[in-house]
Amino acid sequence: MQFSIADVACAAARALPGGWGVKRGDWGVSATLFSGSRSFRLYVDEHGDLCLDYERPADERLPEVMPRGVGVYHGGSFFEAARPGEGLHALSGKIASAVESAVTGTLVEIPKPTTPMALANAHAEHGPALSYPITGRLSCHSAGHHTPAAATHMVSYLGLTLPACDNHRAHAVDAARELHDLS
Repeated sequence: MQFSIADVACAAARALPGGWGVKRGDWGVSATLFSGSRSFRLYVDEHGDLCLDYERPADERLPEVMPRGVGVYHGGSFFEAARPGEGLHALSGKIASAVESAVTGTLVEIPKPTTPMALANAHAEHGPALSYPITGRLSCHSAGHHTPAAATHMVSYLGLTLPACDNHRAHAVDAARELHDLS
């Protein structure tokens, strides 16, 4: 089955939460994924590498850790050893994971990991910021509640986890990132 770069971008946009769109480049050899003010250009460079360029605000940085097989350079990311033979579904999944990892504050929701190794593997596959549901009785990390609020999720930044309610998951990513950087 043959497909174009634009087909990969369209499939990735469908996999991303939050209403991403795609603008196809000429001949389907490039495409731009966009949502609000964010945009990512997908193309194959002169070396045959699948690349995803990202124009980001000056105060935003690319994450230090991207999903497995994704390299980072000053303009965005590239997909090491990505080839059309992997198929449309696999390639679009890689693109969607890289976009989610690059967008500040975006959490990738995963099933609850059963071991620390499972959490580490999830980070390697999906990026630095993950969230998973919890069933235990933990309180949200935030002091912004007048009375203790039940946490509904654990938020993990590269393995450093904090409990959070639905309203404070983005704040938990920021706090976990700061704690991780201090350790």
